[in-house]
Amino acid sequence: MPPIVPIPTETELLAVDGQPKVDTWVRLRFRSLVDGSEVEVERRLERDGKKNYKASASGLENLGLSDLALQVGTLMPGIAAATRFDDKTTLSQAVSTLTGLRPLAHFGARSVRLHERLTNKYPKAASDEKKVCETNAFRQLQTLQDLLKDSEGLPDLGCVVLPEEATPDAWRDGLTSAETLLKAAEDQAAADARSILGALPPLTGEADIKRFEAAIKAAENCFSNAALKGLPSMQLAQTLGEMSEAELTDAEAILDDIEREASTLVTQLANAGRAARLRLYGLVAQWHEASHPGQAFTACPVCERDLTPPGAVPTDALLDKSVAQALEDARQSDKAMLKTAAEWERDTKHSLRSRIPVKLRRFIDEVVPDDLASVYESALALEVFQLSDFPHLLKPMAISVDGLCKAAWSKAPIREPLPGVTLPEEIPDNESLRAAIRGVRRAIALARYRATHAEFARAAILTVLRTDDDETANAANERTIKGQLVVLRSHLEVATTFVGIRRQLAQIKDSCERWSKARTRIEKLARAAKAVEPFKEFPDLVHNQVAGLVTDLQEKATAWSRRMYRAHFIQAPEYAGLDSGKSDGFTFLAAQGKHLVEAHHVMNASALRAFLSAFVLALWQQVWARSGGISAFLMDDPQDLLDPGNVANLAATVPTLIAEGMNPVIVSNDFGFIPTIESFVAANSPSSVPRTETWEFSAISTSKCTVSLAPVADEVHLRCAEWQRTDPNDTNLARAFVHPVRVRIEIKLWDLLASDPAVLHDPTMGDLLGKIANARNRGERPFNEEPFRRLLDLPALKAGAAFRDVINKAHHGRADQITPIEAETVRQGYEEVFSAIDACWLAYARFMGRLPSEQALSEAQRAAPSLKLVALPSTPICVVGRLAARASGAPLTTIEEATDRLDLASLGDVSLFTLRAPTMGLVAFPGQTLIVSATAEVRNGDLAIVRTPGKVYARRIGIDRADLSRISLETIPSTNPRVPQSHFVQRSSSHLSKVIGVLFDKTAASKSRDEAVETDHSPIFEQVVAAAEVVGDSAYPVALDRGHVLLGAASDLSLLDGRILAVVTRADEFSSEHFAYLKRLGKPMPGSRSIYYLENVGQTGEGGFVQFPVQGVAPVAAVPMVDQTWKVLGTLF
Repeated sequence: MPPIVPIPTETELLAVDGQPKVDTWVRLRFRSLVDGSEVEVERRLERDGKKNYKASASGLENLGLSDLALQVGTLMPGIAAATRFDDKTTLSQAVSTLTGLRPLAHFGARSVRLHERLTNKYPKAASDEKKVCETNAFRQLQTLQDLLKDSEGLPDLGCVVLPEEATPDAWRDGLTSAETLLKAAEDQAAADARSILGALPPLTGEADIKRFEAAIKAAENCFSNAALKGLPSMQLAQTLGEMSEAELTDAEAILDDIEREASTLVTQLANAGRAARLRLYGLVAQWHEASHPGQAFTACPVCERDLTPPGAVPTDALLDKSVAQALEDARQSDKAMLKTAAEWERDTKHSLRSRIPVKLRRFIDEVVPDDLASVYESALALEVFQLSDFPHLLKPMAISVDGLCKAAWSKAPIREPLPGVTLPEEIPDNESLRAAIRGVRRAIALARYRATHAEFARAAILTVLRTDDDETANAANERTIKGQLVVLRSHLEVATTFVGIRRQLAQIKDSCERWSKARTRIEKLARAAKAVEPFKEFPDLVHNQVAGLVTDLQEKATAWSRRMYRAHFIQAPEYAGLDSGKSDGFTFLAAQGKHLVEAHHVMNASALRAFLSAFVLALWQQVWARSGGISAFLMDDPQDLLDPGNVANLAATVPTLIAEGMNPVIVSNDFGFIPTIESFVAANSPSSVPRTETWEFSAISTSKCTVSLAPVADEVHLRCAEWQRTDPNDTNLARAFVHPVRVRIEIKLWDLLASDPAVLHDPTMGDLLGKIANARNRGERPFNEEPFRRLLDLPALKAGAAFRDVINKAHHGRADQITPIEAETVRQGYEEVFSAIDACWLAYARFMGRLPSEQALSEAQRAAPSLKLVALPSTPICVVGRLAARASGAPLTTIEEATDRLDLASLGDVSLFTLRAPTMGLVAFPGQTLIVSATAEVRNGDLAIVRTPGKVYARRIGIDRADLSRISLETIPSTNPRVPQSHFVQRSSSHLSKVIGVLFDKTAASKSRDEAVETDHSPIFEQVVAAAEVVGDSAYPVALDRGHVLLGAASDLSLLDGRILAVVTRADEFSSEHFAYLKRLGKPMPGSRSIYYLENVGQTGEGGFVQFPVQGVAPVAAVPMVDQTWKVLGTLF
């Protein structure tokens, strides 16, 4: 049952803000058979989070029963029907609980095996492991000693010892001491390297060793001659050494000229007027020279006056020269004297690069060191370590190398003071001329210093880089670069040795730890074996305690099973009891002759269910006898899966259940099963035993939120008959009769209002009748029909009627006031009331579509005329043998030799339909003809022609067990994309005709909206010459087991592509065994005219290649040969 029943409507959801409430519960009242006390138990379904639900029960603890006693008659009969035999269930746990000490017996038996393993198998494995560890540790210690012998300066590690029983922890102490000694020796060996690098990189593994070795090689390459020559400072020193004295002298002369020229210019510029006049004459002279190269000044360049006659032009008083002489002197004078100081400084800076020697030009822009020591120190202590190839691990060496450089040049010869620049201060420094002259003069000085002290410079560099002397007496960080790299490489070699030693110590430690674990395991196994040993006596102890109980349980279960179930065939498996030794599931044993096997492997479902029910009954008896429990025994559809004979056996067992003290509550959908039980109970029960009662469920609906139980009409009749038969004046029997009358009337009236949207809470009879009257007054269907009018007009149901007053007493707690006379009033009217209610129910059922109305029946009959019957050929058809996907035996016989016949008249009245829609999958394709029986019964799963008022369908039939008023029209799956959907139609408006065969023709049907159209003939019947019986299900669903196929003569194979054939083959031409195939002809093998592939016809089976006889083509080995070929024209189911 869903958590919320019924599903709330949209209006109802709005009323509760979209959050429906869960109110699903069951309440039962139990009465004690000991003291008569009553306990109320309630079970509720509640929300557990947003999407989950949980069931909770209250009041069970007040019953004072164990969990087993609570479940054995209620939960277990229900789960027995679906019990898994390979998993732990409530039922299997109950058996374990009931048998008490049985698990102890299994525990004892397992303890014996466990003790044997604890004393033999497991200790032996641990001892073997221990010996292996001792051997490995001995070899590893020997290897460690060899390592120590091959290397010098290593500590004595004699503290490392092998594991032994006398001192089991000595190896651990020895390894700890060895690690301490190794650490001290390693620190001492690394002291020199640490003084060079400061902090040493870790060298604990192969990767660290390789990384450090690569760093040393990279550093050696960086300090090689080739690498050093590429350093900027070394190139500077080389450039200084390549300058000749002549180049240096010329450069100095040029610089001196520049300084003198600057002094002259400054002197000239001191007289501003004279300097301006000179620049004027100079500019005019330059212009004249450019215009008249080499010509003398005979005329004024400006006014063209003749300058040659004496006194023609006055003398320049400022210069004390004639104008012509002044112009001539200006043309011959230095052009530099015609510039300003800024112009001169600019032009001189620009011309300096071209005036001095090439090797000195770089120093115009470069900063020149103060001395040669700075050049080499920068190269060796700075630039080398800035190379991209220099390893990061060794960059701390820069500190010690810088110290070496300073020490090497500390005794260098004293150089002369660096020259300065003597330009007058009146010359500006806009273009940095002074810095350029200073750089060139310093370069000249360093070049002369280097040339003078070249030997000392070479010796100083070698002092830093390498030496042939022994450096062991020097501190490591004071040795040459080569010496420091040697120290680092020695540290690498020592570290490599220490890594090997540590690796060996780790292997020794691992072996010793495994030895220790094996030793500890041996000790624990010994303690465990001592603890398990007492449990070995459990099997004998339990056998005497449980054997009788298990035997009694088996006997009772066997007795119940023999009452409830009898097999209908000889040598059926028999119930052989419970396999109580299985603890991880629940298993029955079945006896097949002398063999015992698990029952669920050999028994059918009905037998298993009967035996499970029998065992649960026996289990209930054991629990009831031992600890009490609930006398009610719930059985939900116990007759399910049983055949009619065993249904009767089960019904006949119910009186025995009652006699054993059970109160069986039997729920069933089979309306014939309950009366059968009542008959057996009535026939076998003495008059003193209370009779049984039969009630029916009234389901939840939109107007009814609770499940109700209403007495069936027969229950009321039986109570009335018993009252009248026993004593009409018996007050108790009269009241017992009146009580269910009121209940049935109210429940049935309430059910008539199932579609009413308003929920009714505990309505009275007046409320229900008023609801029906209101609906009738509004003209609502079906309440406006005649049965409801008759119901409302019944005098017995009118307010104040004696009938209604009496049954109201039974409902309102005044049943003890009902007299036999009043009960007689009820007896006289209840039949009429029940009949009126039943008539209303029929009208309501028709309205709900559960029953066809008279008008619908008449319309359906008018809309579906009778089938057009077709006369089939009357001549019997020869049956030439049996066919299957692969059936071995004799070949198919010939038509002349055939003895069996197939008479088509045996099919009865038939009609033919041409299929138009792809609704039947592989069974029939569109265009093929369906043979339809006019008389055969259509059952669930049959293929049928369904004729409705609007359309004719060709479908597979599905019966809706939940609503028998409708049927499902199903389509069989296929690869056609135009397959229509399955849907439902009303059974009352449909005519079903069973499809009993298919003819494999190809007819062009006329246009129609129907899925199949009726036809009156088929040319296939004229081609049929023989028939064959189908054996097996390999051709399903095209051909069914024990059906027939219609055969015709096979024509050219090229015309049969995709058609179904019946062929007979042999393995080769010498074989005497034949195989009859029913296959579909596929494609030929590429390159062959005689070998074809035969495809399977149905949903199972396999295909294969065969070779047909072709003249002139030799047989192919390993390919079956075809002897006979038939064309399959149709199939009869």
